[in-house]
Amino acid sequence: MEKATPTQKPSPEQKYIVVLQVLQKEKLSAAICSDEHISPTTALKWVEQFLTNGRQAFESSSAEKQDNRDAELFYLRNEVTCHCAMNDALKRKFSMA
Repeated sequence: MEKATPTQKPSPEQKYIVVLQVLQKEKLSAAICSDEHISPTTALKWVEQFLTNGRQAFESSSAEKQDNRDAELFYLRNEVTCHCAMNDALKRKFSMA
């Protein structure tokens, strides 16, 4: 599993793994937090969310998932448009040669 950097938002899987590590108490919570670039307050919040809602506490909402799909679709449409334009330009270039 790839760790989140201080500027990245941790994935649901990363949150779940941190919670399991904290609950298993094989390492000090402070060491886990340092390794994962999160504050002890954040880790405690994740543990509380997990104990209240189980693993579902970390799943994205359907609105977030839709926003992510919309952003990906926008990106892919732009990529296709760009590639189509490049393809047309190459066709014109080589049909003239």
